[in-house]
Amino acid sequence: MVYRKVGVFLSEPIVIRVRREFNFKKFLEILCENGAEALEIPEKLKLKQNEIKILKQLKKDYDLSYAIHSSSPGGYISLYLHPMKFYKRFKKCIEYTKIFDGEIITIDLDSYFAEPGVTYEEVKDYLFSLCVQNLRIAYKLGRENNIAVGFENGDVRDWAVSYYIKFNMTLDEMLEFVNAVPELKITLDIGHLYLASNYFGFDMFRYIKTFAKRIVHVHVDDNFGLDTGFGTKSRKYGDLHLPLDHGNLPWREVIKLLNNLGYEGIYSLEIKPYRISDNLNKMIDLIVESIKKLRNVLGK
Repeated sequence: MVYRKVGVFLSEPIVIRVRREFNFKKFLEILCENGAEALEIPEKLKLKQNEIKILKQLKKDYDLSYAIHSSSPGGYISLYLHPMKFYKRFKKCIEYTKIFDGEIITIDLDSYFAEPGVTYEEVKDYLFSLCVQNLRIAYKLGRENNIAVGFENGDVRDWAVSYYIKFNMTLDEMLEFVNAVPELKITLDIGHLYLASNYFGFDMFRYIKTFAKRIVHVHVDDNFGLDTGFGTKSRKYGDLHLPLDHGNLPWREVIKLLNNLGYEGIYSLEIKPYRISDNLNKMIDLIVESIKKLRNVLGK
């Protein structure tokens, strides 16, 4: 049973460095020995067969829970696909999740790049309809295979300053999806939420309270709450995925609120410590520090 487990998102750049400079198994053992109770595996990571065997053995050794993150970069899963194509791709994602006896799949809404001159109003209804059809497919496949599916709230893309369209960033936008897909469950990315609430001017804590009963997975990281609307990730701007306490996101208050509201799933640290240090040992230390900080707030 998953009960407020602390997880770590296996970021592709970190894993690549670990493969080259360290040892994949030892890296994961360090995480587990310092309190990681779950791992989130990006589908695009392209794990080697021996790495899959290691992950399956570690699941037994440390009683780990596994989550899969399936997203559109690299041509994996996109909610903008034709429904027949989406069905085939998401079915493959289900099979991939079963390899690890995974408990949840997170699917996000990628940005749609519109051609110059095309208005938001011209494409929004069509894209929203596609997303709704595909979300229904995802939840049907999830139910049939006893795998939870979480729809991730989006980071900031502002149509007013760019041609990138995304429409699951605010409370009202997520409510549109909930009304269209009543069975919808949410992967709450608190970094995305902090950026969107500051940029668009809504209350992030009200958002959490509104969707509390639908949250099945949580991504935890830090940032400065500043965004350009372009999806910029530099200096203090954008979705930086910083280690905890390296930004100013009130993550402790968010975690305490979620606990009080009855959330009992995985808190997955989706952090990118290479934005703080280029030294691999320091990166691993930063991940471990975040694990311990999160465990402390959870009373572990």
